[in-house]
Amino acid sequence: MPNNNRIYFALEDLAFSKVGTSTYTHAHGVQSLGISVNYNLQPILELGQVALYQNLEQVPDVEMTAEKVLDGYPPLYTLATWGATDPTLSGRANIQTTVGLALFADTQTSSSGTPIAEMISSGMFVSQVGYNFTSDGYFTETISLLGTSKIWQTSAFTFTGGFLGNNDVPLSLTSGTGGVQRRQNFIFSYPNLATDVNGSVNATNGANRACVMPQDIPGISASGTNDKTGGQFGAHIRSVSTSVNLGREPIYELGRRFYYYRYVQFPVQVTTDIEVTAHTGDLMNITEAGSAGGGNNLSNRTIKLATDEGLFIDLGTTNKCNSVQYGGGDTGGGNLTITFGYVNWDNFTVYHLMDPSF
Repeated sequence: MPNNNRIYFALEDLAFSKVGTSTYTHAHGVQSLGISVNYNLQPILELGQVALYQNLEQVPDVEMTAEKVLDGYPPLYTLATWGATDPTLSGRANIQTTVGLALFADTQTSSSGTPIAEMISSGMFVSQVGYNFTSDGYFTETISLLGTSKIWQTSAFTFTGGFLGNNDVPLSLTSGTGGVQRRQNFIFSYPNLATDVNGSVNATNGANRACVMPQDIPGISASGTNDKTGGQFGAHIRSVSTSVNLGREPIYELGRRFYYYRYVQFPVQVTTDIEVTAHTGDLMNITEAGSAGGGNNLSNRTIKLATDEGLFIDLGTTNKCNSVQYGGGDTGGGNLTITFGYVNWDNFTVYHLMDPSF
């Protein structure tokens, strides 16, 4: 084994395998990877002595967190739910994945050839996933996975390096959809003029994918579109982020130490935050009688997010505003911003043109 002085980004290769197969798909555009283990020790004491009776080892938790840029290659969420029945949250909930991490010699310029060490974690569940679209950087995806297995090995490697030639580039660059996605790649064009139950444009996956925003936001049209007039968008959206925590809970049974399943605690809350540069107030009226009628101040809203490289996130038609943060614009010369926070339950459908499951 080579005696490495260090491991840095060019020497790590992250890949995912569909459970039951030995074929790994390499993840592209990965920015960071963290792995933590909690052995869950439980001290057992007894009457008659102060010393520890037994330090009981419980079932360990292995957690991985990774971030990647949106670049035309499959999102990590789709790789980790390879074999899903459909792209909805419930359709992906039961899928387990095998995660592979290969490390290479520090004399190389890319992760290729035979690794010096490899880690395999099988039976991993997605526990959290989120997407961040910002106007001052690139678009990212963050995913966390939970499991109980982590095996390091130096032989019998299950996959070799996936970056031969040190010349990997974003798939969306070669396909002409903008390379690593930034603010200009958020889709605000609307070829499909049909409307849904909320009166919003019914954007769908594929050629009709587009971003649909809540009508609560000043400048967004009655059909949820962010239209241009004189070259200026109606709403100046600075960032959008959406995420869901699946709250995995283990189910145990007598005769077996480890759990046999780790389930999603439905219903789960899906959050979306939309920050805008203010050109007026937030215009959210609150009255005792209810500004929306029937004693209610809020209405259901449709939210959909789309990028040029192939991502489309459908957050459904039952999003409601649960917070409005109005701030900035102080004497230091900063701009006034407003952040609208929305929640729904269980609506988090993620499509991608390169999803290996569909």
